[in-house]
Amino acid sequence: PGRMDRRPSYAGNRRPSFASMRPSFDGSRRRPSSDEFDPSKVNMDEGVKRERRKSAMNAISMTGSISFDMLSFDESDFEKDKTGLDKLWTVMTKAKESGMTVDQIFSFFKSDAGGDISPLDFQEGLSKIGPALRLTELELADIFQTLDTDGDQTIDINEFKEHCYKIPRLAWKAERIRMEREKRKSIELAEKLVANPPKSPSGAFMHKLEE
Repeated sequence: PGRMDRRPSYAGNRRPSFASMRPSFDGSRRRPSSDEFDPSKVNMDEGVKRERRKSAMNAISMTGSISFDMLSFDESDFEKDKTGLDKLWTVMTKAKESGMTVDQIFSFFKSDAGGDISPLDFQEGLSKIGPALRLTELELADIFQTLDTDGDQTIDINEFKEHCYKIPRLAWKAERIRMEREKRKSIELAEKLVANPPKSPSGAFMHKLEE
């Protein structure tokens, strides 16, 4: 079986518990309260959507990047997704297609500047996507376990990147090819430097003195 089929072992052989963490992702049990999202952003007409897209494109042209706050999701984004992991891939792919880097996406899920992603960070990050993204507690735990490959109940940047580059969506396949190409160039450059090290100016000067 491939790596994605293996589930890391957690303490007591149990998945990380999300049941006590808010907000709940089980849409059948609890609707988000008015304090958690702005209803006016849920049922946007086409005019509002066009304005948001225009604003996002302006942000890209000025900064070269976009944030999750500028993205909008509706139920149609996830209608072809069969699993919780499929839904995560849809979120990650839309972010990538919008110009976000892996590091920027990773930072969206973190609660502090230098730490890893905890189960609570992960749940709260996904809750910001909006009510269109519905995940059960079991789906959420399975997704977290898939990314947490060493089973320490946190997702570090290396685990996050490794998963992103394996997402079977076109945007991430293109990113993986670009990354591998840059890696090969770096290796080739290093090999050239080893084979033909640059002459030291000080060494050439000392050689002249010896003559």
